[in-house]
Amino acid sequence: AHGDVIGAEHFSHKQVMYVFCRNSTLEQTTAPAWFADPLLDADASGSFPVEAGSTQPVWLSVDVPRSAAPGLYTGTAALTIDSAHRKLSATIPISLEVWNLTVPDLAASSFTLTFSVGGISGAYYNNSAAATRQFFDMLTSYRMPPDRLYRSTPIPSEEADYLVSTGTKWFNLLDLANVVLGLQKGDLDKQATSEHRQYGLYREPSRWTAEECIVHANVSDEILNKALAVLAPLVSRSVGMGYASRTYIYGFDESPPACLDAIRRVFGAAKARWPHIHTTAVLNWPSIPADIPVDTWVFEYHLWDKSPESHIRTSAEQFMAKRPDRRIFFYHCVDPASKTQLNSFIDRPLMETRLLFWDAAATSPAVSGWLYYAVNSWNITKGSSRFISRINNTARSAFNVARDFGSDVRIANGDGVLIYPGENGPVASVRMEAFRDGAEDLELLRMLPAEKAQPLV
Repeated sequence: AHGDVIGAEHFSHKQVMYVFCRNSTLEQTTAPAWFADPLLDADASGSFPVEAGSTQPVWLSVDVPRSAAPGLYTGTAALTIDSAHRKLSATIPISLEVWNLTVPDLAASSFTLTFSVGGISGAYYNNSAAATRQFFDMLTSYRMPPDRLYRSTPIPSEEADYLVSTGTKWFNLLDLANVVLGLQKGDLDKQATSEHRQYGLYREPSRWTAEECIVHANVSDEILNKALAVLAPLVSRSVGMGYASRTYIYGFDESPPACLDAIRRVFGAAKARWPHIHTTAVLNWPSIPADIPVDTWVFEYHLWDKSPESHIRTSAEQFMAKRPDRRIFFYHCVDPASKTQLNSFIDRPLMETRLLFWDAAATSPAVSGWLYYAVNSWNITKGSSRFISRINNTARSAFNVARDFGSDVRIANGDGVLIYPGENGPVASVRMEAFRDGAEDLELLRMLPAEKAQPLV
């Protein structure tokens, strides 16, 4: 491209590894099989073992520098096979076309993404803050901004500063509803250990059932003020350090409509004390009152497609019209599990993961974000490995990717697992590559006028 060069330092290659996916009635899969997902780094020499008689995919990536001039770039990659019996070499031509377009960085993006990270637990990395940073760095490099939804302890200052430095534009200060529930039940101090406080880990969210919502709608002023006292220094620092507009408080994760009064009580108290504070809730309700004290309404993406049956589109428009700073986000998790809907399960076609964000682009400019609830919900079971490692020097790993939903056949392969624990740190996945491609696609589609983008998707 006019003498410009994209150097070898911008290229990387990884070994595509395989994990075993079990049959599942939840996902309606047809048979158990090995599926490609983990992307294992080559060793210091750029090599990795390949099983004799097998076909081994290699994932080649190029990080195009923003300074690269548009045009066609050509080059070669060298491949060497060195076995006890023979040595083979090949030169593979590479052609790369750079467009005259620049994908906005995270801070300038028109679309907000958040991928919730659980604690990098002692079973893997001794709750190391350095290990947590490694995982955050990898997710950020994949345009998957890390966050912690179910945060029942205050966000550490160093974590907030890190997220701001990476351009992350939306992160959680506290799961206020979970704090209230923990105080009400008297178990918050018991579960929030010193490790939780030091590393900002979370305990599993306590779902507000319909019965609990009725009780906690009348939570005492004493309990509510204790919860707000936990939040107060976080709000004060976010304002003082100039990042308040990037933050929110979370709560009432997938709670039923019976929680409306509890939401008014808890979130209403927070907004009464700090009018600027941004509240976020995942509520898969057919409609919500326009005056609910929620600023970002998150619901499963496929519910939008059920309109006008569910009336959710009309309700979303009324919700947005109430105040211009409100937002609508989509999300997915183990649902929707039907084969007629897109999901990011390992045993689904990889293109589904990428097309999730095309769905967002096709829906409405009013939808401005996407949430995913867990990227490292690892589950060690009998016979599975703690880390992504090779079985007998092959490309197969015994790492368990099946999430159990009550029986051996009601499982989801890869649900809540997008990034893997490696012996030396995080291991990416082909689905992370697809998420990044989809996020970049979305940015490009949103550069187009709506009348041109809609026919494309």
